[in-house]
Amino acid sequence: MLSETNRTIAPWIIIRSNDKKKARLNCIKYILYNLDYEGKVHESKLKPDPEIVISGIDELKHMEDNLLKPIELPG
Repeated sequence: MLSETNRTIAPWIIIRSNDKKKARLNCIKYILYNLDYEGKVHESKLKPDPEIVISGIDELKHMEDNLLKPIELPG
């Protein structure tokens, strides 16, 4: 499903949720980082953790690299 629906116009963003609190905080950071609004704090404070917020393309690559090693796939 991911490989068939991840498009440039509507890309997938994966939020790793093994740690629910970190997942929620990084989801909020991702949204705020990508919006422009008045009073926005410096973007360095809003940058999401790249180990938790992953693009669909990077997730597909990770899945393909670990296809025969399911123990190394998150989730």
